[in-house]
Amino acid sequence: MPRPFTARQWLTSFVRSQVLATANSSLNPYLEVALVSGRLVLNSAQANYSYGGLERAFADCFAELEIARWPFATALLLGFGAGSVAALLRQSHPRCALTGVEADPVVAELYQRYFALRPAPRLVVAEAAAYLAEAALARQRYELVVIDLFVDTEVPAACDTPAFLNALDGVLAPGGLCIWNRLLQPPAAGAATRAFEPTVRKHYPQLQVYDTLTNRFWSWRG
Repeated sequence: MPRPFTARQWLTSFVRSQVLATANSSLNPYLEVALVSGRLVLNSAQANYSYGGLERAFADCFAELEIARWPFATALLLGFGAGSVAALLRQSHPRCALTGVEADPVVAELYQRYFALRPAPRLVVAEAAAYLAEAALARQRYELVVIDLFVDTEVPAACDTPAFLNALDGVLAPGGLCIWNRLLQPPAAGAATRAFEPTVRKHYPQLQVYDTLTNRFWSWRG
């Protein structure tokens, strides 16, 4: 893929962010592809959607859980964004069959234009809760399920429900691992995370929690 930026933009990005493209959709009023310290990132109005701080938080979580030791052959990524989690998994599990689900077709388009991974993961443009319910009915199973579902800084309401947790049960393979990324900041997002956590813990008594500065990761075994 040709570089979508000039050498001057790349050098300037180490001083200040270089916005290369902006877009909007029915789900996201503002999206931007920016060059930051020499790397492309995808941002919404208030949050980093892919690469940047999100990638660092996931990398810390994966190291804490020793992801590289797990022999995953299949993975489901709910909230694909621009593919930063898929890129991390490719580093540790190059042969893992990745399926990404992204609700926003504009985000999917920006991924294809600026961030496309090779070889390409399977990418489905669909709402996560609906896809999960259908996958559970079809008895599709994944050894790793990663959830990173946000519209800006808010988790879609359909995901903070017992029905969503039941559907997760249906797609996570026995002995598999589920990782759910939540926010601790801003305060409203942190409050939503803490409010739903007792429901998750009741459903999964073995729930483990790993915190970074702004993120909280829930994880459990199937």
